[in-house]
Amino acid sequence: MKQTIQFSLPSTLDYITGAAAHLTETLVRFGIITVEELNIKIAIVEALTNAMEHGNGFDMNKLVKVEAKFLENKAEIKITDQGRGFNHQKLPNPTAPENLYKPRGRGIYMMHRLMDEIHFNRRGNSVRLVKYRRPAKLTSP
Repeated sequence: MKQTIQFSLPSTLDYITGAAAHLTETLVRFGIITVEELNIKIAIVEALTNAMEHGNGFDMNKLVKVEAKFLENKAEIKITDQGRGFNHQKLPNPTAPENLYKPRGRGIYMMHRLMDEIHFNRRGNSVRLVKYRRPAKLTSP
């Protein structure tokens, strides 16, 4: 089984909840995650929000492109904005003592914790989130 979903969103927070819900529901339908793993929606919301806010500056004329591939063994969700990009390797560590009480700066950290793989393009305006299907748990009779 394979499915590809592609869409573009205006850079406004109004569309994030629906887009993240649609992608998360497809992850469950394909068996990539279980209902118990719905917290992955947080990673999708963070990636979409970062693209709209930091990448496109909430410019309604700039779009955020979403390409999601759902395969037998994994899902890949690529989110690309029209911004200049950034160097993800130079982000401050949100778990460092001096950053613990800052109100922002944990989105990419959460994406790393919730997804199996996170890949940024060289420019830094596109992120690819990867989640692998977990082996089915055997239940005892």
